[in-house]
Amino acid sequence: MPETQIVTVAVITYHSAATVLETLDSIFNQSYGADNIELIISDDGSKDNTVQVINDWLTQYQVQFHSVKFFANKINGGISKNCNVAWKAATSEWIKTIAGDDILMPNCLTDNIQYVTEHKSENIAVLFSTMQSFKVTECGLKQNLATLPTVHAQKFFKLSALKQFQYLQRQGISGAPSAFINRAKLASVGFADERFPMMEDHPLWFNFCQAGYQLKFMSTMTVLYRIADSVSNSKSRLINLRYINEIIAVEETLVIPTLHANQKLLKLRKRLWPKLAIRVATFFDNKVTFFSKLAMLMVFTIKPAFLSAQLHKVLDKV
Repeated sequence: MPETQIVTVAVITYHSAATVLETLDSIFNQSYGADNIELIISDDGSKDNTVQVINDWLTQYQVQFHSVKFFANKINGGISKNCNVAWKAATSEWIKTIAGDDILMPNCLTDNIQYVTEHKSENIAVLFSTMQSFKVTECGLKQNLATLPTVHAQKFFKLSALKQFQYLQRQGISGAPSAFINRAKLASVGFADERFPMMEDHPLWFNFCQAGYQLKFMSTMTVLYRIADSVSNSKSRLINLRYINEIIAVEETLVIPTLHANQKLLKLRKRLWPKLAIRVATFFDNKVTFFSKLAMLMVFTIKPAFLSAQLHKVLDKV
């Protein structure tokens, strides 16, 4: 019987003390077998007791894994750098990354490895899959939300690498928590771009497609994705100003230079909407009110593909 290949699971944490045990338990309970997992954990300078919680868990379980590496970084370097710490330490062919508040389905690794093995001729760099978003209610119960990516969003993965690249020149895609990444191909595109500390996903998918890799999709549920306040989403403020400024940096540094000279309107819209968003947020002191949300909605209509995305959200529910 052939030896089961080792798979890396990279756990990315920051202030994850309240949720990381559930994440780690979901890795330990993989049907693939903990002894076939290279577990790498990278914490981004948490100020809570995340590191202690992880160390206590490792004391009990690390002997069950093929190998374990835990990087308790002292300085907060951002999501991209935190991912790179784990990714660059990986030694296996495939890496499954999971945030310290998400949960792997029991067959996550088995299903991913089976797919990439059966489709070896397709030279897969990144395999996405279905994920169930959820939130925890005030009563402590898990409430399932949307299944992602939506039916419409899945059409992206049927496009050629060139068409995917052209799509990503206009807009982003969801699904990062499900990504199963080939380590060698990840290294070939330079890992996550640390110029963008808050955004590891879109620049990475952009670089993969620009390098000629087609992003693939498997219609199997592999991840439970927790919805909570994040760098891009918060109920307490109108927008995350740092995140919007990073979008501007990504567009100006990475995306807009690849657009054709005749795509002037697209360039204008890409440059205009985030700057207007910052002005609206500044005017309303970044507070959520009826009028600030209305003004921001008007700004977002300028954002490329925003209106079509909203339409497809409605159609996906019909």
